[in-house]
Amino acid sequence: FRWLDLQFRGEIARLHARGNFYTGHLDNIGYNGYIQGMLGFGLGKGWRAQTDGHYQTNITQAQFVYGSKWGLNTGVSKQISDRTSVRLSVSDIFYTNINRGVINDLHSARANYRNVGDTRRFQLAFSFRFGKSSVSRTSSNNDSADEERNRVKL
Repeated sequence: FRWLDLQFRGEIARLHARGNFYTGHLDNIGYNGYIQGMLGFGLGKGWRAQTDGHYQTNITQAQFVYGSKWGLNTGVSKQISDRTSVRLSVSDIFYTNINRGVINDLHSARANYRNVGDTRRFQLAFSFRFGKSSVSRTSSNNDSADEERNRVKL
């Protein structure tokens, strides 16, 4: 359908960290996955809506285990004229895109962390394109062979 946009991306990875570590030998293997999708559709009369989201599984990398996280975003836009549009969007609607994890292989200790950033955003944008909306082109029926013939007179 011309009014529908759908995009999907997925990734699966294996991370293997092996080496000397200050508390001994480190040998960790971790598998992780990431998926991301986007659904956009035209609503008619210059209106367009879009929703996108992502999910990341736990990631084991060396002594770190990064926690899973996900986020959902949405927005709507209106094309007012050829040069003017307005857009309203919300990022991380459920406030779930938070970095957290565990630091392992510490001598007689365990460390957890959680970084809560400002990931939720509301945005209202107005766009106006300056300049000419169309570029005039001079048409020429000459091809490169004609140009070469004119350059070299026999």
